[in-house]
Amino acid sequence: MTIPQRRRWWSDLRVRLGGLRLVALPLIALCALTLFMRAFFAERRSADYELYQTIQVHSRVEALQAQLLNAHAVVHDYSEKRYKNVVQSMPNDFNLLRQQFSRDPDQGQRMHRLEPLMKRELQALAETSLHAIAPPSPSLPLQFFIVQADQVSNSIRGILDEIIKVQDRRMQQAYASSEKTQHRGDIILFGTLAFGFLGGLGSVWLLMSKLIASERDRAEKTVQKSQAQLQTMLEKAEAQAQALEQNEEMLSHAKDEAERANRAKSDYLSRMSHELRTPLNAILGFGQLLEMGRLEEKDLENVGHILKAGRHLLSLINELLDISRIEAGRLSLSLEPVQLQLVLQEALAMVTTQAKSRQIELLSESAQAHLSVHADHQRLKQVLLNLLTNAIKYNRAGGTVSISTEDVGRGQIRISVTDTGNGIAAENLPLLFQPFERLGAEQTEVEGTGIGLVLSKRLVELMGGSIGVESQTGQGTTFWVEFPTTAAQESGLDFSRQLAAAAQAVQAAPPTVLCIEDNPSNLRLIEQIFASLPAVRLISAIQGEEGLKLAREQLPQLIMLDVHLPDMDGRDVLFKLKADPKTASIPVMVVTADATARQEQRMWEAGACCYLTKPLDIQKLLKAVEELLVYEATV
Repeated sequence: MTIPQRRRWWSDLRVRLGGLRLVALPLIALCALTLFMRAFFAERRSADYELYQTIQVHSRVEALQAQLLNAHAVVHDYSEKRYKNVVQSMPNDFNLLRQQFSRDPDQGQRMHRLEPLMKRELQALAETSLHAIAPPSPSLPLQFFIVQADQVSNSIRGILDEIIKVQDRRMQQAYASSEKTQHRGDIILFGTLAFGFLGGLGSVWLLMSKLIASERDRAEKTVQKSQAQLQTMLEKAEAQAQALEQNEEMLSHAKDEAERANRAKSDYLSRMSHELRTPLNAILGFGQLLEMGRLEEKDLENVGHILKAGRHLLSLINELLDISRIEAGRLSLSLEPVQLQLVLQEALAMVTTQAKSRQIELLSESAQAHLSVHADHQRLKQVLLNLLTNAIKYNRAGGTVSISTEDVGRGQIRISVTDTGNGIAAENLPLLFQPFERLGAEQTEVEGTGIGLVLSKRLVELMGGSIGVESQTGQGTTFWVEFPTTAAQESGLDFSRQLAAAAQAVQAAPPTVLCIEDNPSNLRLIEQIFASLPAVRLISAIQGEEGLKLAREQLPQLIMLDVHLPDMDGRDVLFKLKADPKTASIPVMVVTADATARQEQRMWEAGACCYLTKPLDIQKLLKAVEELLVYEATV
């Protein structure tokens, strides 16, 4: 093994260990919670058993006490029918109570004391019966038997009261122990949840840091090596050109090295996107499923914290990757006439909820319908959304945020976002567009990364525009962007509306969806998502060849395809599906953690009909599946 290979192996091992830690911490928390639940349920079963025993004891003691009352009545007012009932029922009730205490030495002793008294009670009843039928000698009057029977009954009642008191005391002790266990369990439960949540986020952060550092080192070394080789080649080519002896082969080789360096950057972005988004897909995916379920308020709040933190990490990843794409020259833009009124409405709609939560009033001057700028629609909305979000976050409660447009001449349109916050000191304004610079806001509760404005500035400049800021301390801040004006362009009919109309017109038969995915947690997430669609049959494969075989045999109505598979590239799977007449017409939805524009373009060119990136937005996925299945049923 060469030295570079050893270094790569060691780097990969550290990344794998970080991923293992990501999974191990939540599992440890889950095991601890499981052990506690077993102990709690054992205590609860013991308490419930004591309750059941106590109820049975009360029932049988009450039956014996009832028979004692009947016996008392027989002694004082003899009735043959009542006498026979007491003589038959009392031994039976006594035997049932004795059987219940067959494994209880303490109560068994009381039953042992009770047994001779019961016999004496029955004997007294028998003598009373004889006296009633044929009175004995005058030396033993009836009053003698009555007194004797009452004394025995009182002794029996005293022992029965002892039995009930002991059983009640046991039941109270069992429930007191159960309550203590439950109290300890609540502490363990919340501690376990906090440990699992913080440990999981910490592991994700550590894993991301190692991935970023590892891949950055690899990419930088590759780029440095390629740049050094390119520089050497260019120097040689320049010397040969001066001597009129250019070597076309060397120039071609230098060009290949430059292209190889660019490909290294692209591969770095592709792998970074896949490796960072894959664990977040499980976190956000299962978090959304929990949020959609029936949870208690405190559990729903905990899930909300998980989703909030996960989405914050996803936002950071997206911004970092966008900056990397710009630096690598791989960010594709679609520059076209963009209607300002439309893009302003879209951006404002996305921050309305955030503004209401802070009691911020949004003010907007309607842009003239004909005003359009030359820009990329999606990236312009991203810039405006970032400026509006910052204006809300760093505003005072109950303040205002206003957005306006102005024709500043020179063929330029200015869009301004103004807030009523604390403003920015003049000496800090030059630091605003520096990476990770938050001007002290990192010490407050306001979330942020410090790269949003950096990304916005680079996007604006790539689209041929400019960005600036004006601020006064204590009064507020205005961020503005300027773009070249251009003629308006009519937009076509929204394709999603066509699909929605088709969905109302067609009642499709229960369809089959094939999912080709090798990651177990991602596959499990897909299965749980499709559990909410009982009319859809989901089948799965973890390898490309297996997926191709299932597609030919089952002929599903839709195929969900991952790009990175263990046996072959997802693009090759897509090519084979489109080359086979049996599967060529099946729509293929690409679901991948690779969010690079290059990879997306490759899959579109190979024949994909939809491209979704992980972490998945479950509602967006369900909508896309529904639209594709309805569309497939109408063609």
